[in-house]
Amino acid sequence: MKLYNDIKGIFRRKRSTYKDRYYYLQSNPSENYRRITRVLVSIGELGLERFQVPWIEFLIKEGIDNALFPTLDGESIMHWITAIKYEEERQVMFRKYQKLAGHMPLVSPIQTRNVGNRSDV
Repeated sequence: MKLYNDIKGIFRRKRSTYKDRYYYLQSNPSENYRRITRVLVSIGELGLERFQVPWIEFLIKEGIDNALFPTLDGESIMHWITAIKYEEERQVMFRKYQKLAGHMPLVSPIQTRNVGNRSDV
């Protein structure tokens, strides 16, 4: 994955290496999806929160629409969504996810975000 446009927050596959990278991502999915959650929290805390939603949208598109992450599940996506710094953006992203992933089991969104006490990050 590559940040293609840092103003608009557009992500794309890096053509030369995406197959190897995506394979690695699937080699230990639960650990790697938790790493993505930690990165999402970190970029929000470092003032780069404008990249959180576009990156999650890209990951969901790759995983669900393009079927490139066969191990991607609703729980992992919900962890990513709850890592979004701002509540309003979390709710918008959750509604988008509901529409996009009607076939995946949904986990209720966490309404409050307390990064200091989270054991999943």
